[in-house]
Amino acid sequence: MTWRAPARLRMADASAALDAGRAAIDAGETRIDLSAATDVDSSAVALLLAWQRAADRRSLAFEGASPALAELARLYGVGELVGLPA
Repeated sequence: MTWRAPARLRMADASAALDAGRAAIDAGETRIDLSAATDVDSSAVALLLAWQRAADRRSLAFEGASPALAELARLYGVGELVGLPA
């Protein structure tokens, strides 16, 4: 199963995106499609980590991250942790 993240993953959108992602994960989603998420800031990295925590011990894969999001994850030192190596 795949849930598609919204296009905007910025501070102003983080709460709604967090809730939507958690609901998808609670419903059994195992993949998050990040291909539409092209308007990102550091909040997007926090969201990836929060969604990963929400999955608890279940496997969660992030797919289709933009170069900007992958670079932010790398800059914060969590790229490999969330499966987005540079």
